[in-house]
Amino acid sequence: MKKFFVLLFVIVVVVGSYSYYVHQPQENTSVTAVEAPAEVAAPAPKSPEQLAEAVVEAPEEIFVEAPVEVTEATTTNNDADLSLQELLAKYRDMPVDELGFALLSNPELNGRQAELLLAMAEQGIIGVNDNLLGDMSVMSLAMVTGEMSYDQFEQFLQLGAYVANDESWQIAVGVQNNRRIIERWYNEARIGPESHEQLLRSAIITGSTELHDYIANDKQALLDNYQLASDELDMLTQSLSQFGQFAGEVAEQIASHENPAEQMFMQQNMEKALRLHINQATLLVDYFERRGEPAKAEEMRAQIEALKAQLEQLLSQND
Repeated sequence: MKKFFVLLFVIVVVVGSYSYYVHQPQENTSVTAVEAPAEVAAPAPKSPEQLAEAVVEAPEEIFVEAPVEVTEATTTNNDADLSLQELLAKYRDMPVDELGFALLSNPELNGRQAELLLAMAEQGIIGVNDNLLGDMSVMSLAMVTGEMSYDQFEQFLQLGAYVANDESWQIAVGVQNNRRIIERWYNEARIGPESHEQLLRSAIITGSTELHDYIANDKQALLDNYQLASDELDMLTQSLSQFGQFAGEVAEQIASHENPAEQMFMQQNMEKALRLHINQATLLVDYFERRGEPAKAEEMRAQIEALKAQLEQLLSQND
């Protein structure tokens, strides 16, 4: 469950960044931190561990507006087309904990997290197996924060990156939801049938339809043999319900945002979050039906329809 909270922490920071960019004035400042908005009762956590603890203490509040600590290198930048060399020059001297936050919250890195981290590892700026955010390695964090191609996955391995079959990696692979990467990871980490039940649980928690299908079909795991713990189910159903309530408000804020680069950043991350939750609910429908709980399966179907409507509304803003 600990790594599950790390995943929720990632979502908190990404969703929190929506609120930060929506509510901040357009002028770019050089301050080292932003003060918490008046409506936020507690100060912003200063580390991944503190954020994860906050989630554990109050899981019902994981999708509220969360201020993100901002340094000069992570302030809003309207130039989202920096070259790789410019990005390297900008981020090479940033402390690793700040770099982890920047990967999550800076629009200019949107979709380029794996590219930047791979280049930094190639040049020895960071160690390919360093931990950047909590106990997430360079490679696993690149997978959680942005898209990674199969070729980039292979390049990390060639640089000596290790992979493992622990909860941190199950989250990284699940969030990425890339079938070729999942299969390569499964073989590289020497995973066997003894891990299949845990991987099926991780697939539901991360909304990874590809991981679930790979284990259930390609590896022919017995779906009736695994069971989610009651606290896992409670957290999933709560987060689905609360995210659904929050998503509509965020979509409206995104639509009214004036900066195109920031608007695209927020919209793309919101789309990812919606699709993740739709996948979670879809897998839960199958889970509840297999256990003879049709009422709960219907609740999940209703959640899916509501989330799909919000996704359609979000995508229509591009028309």
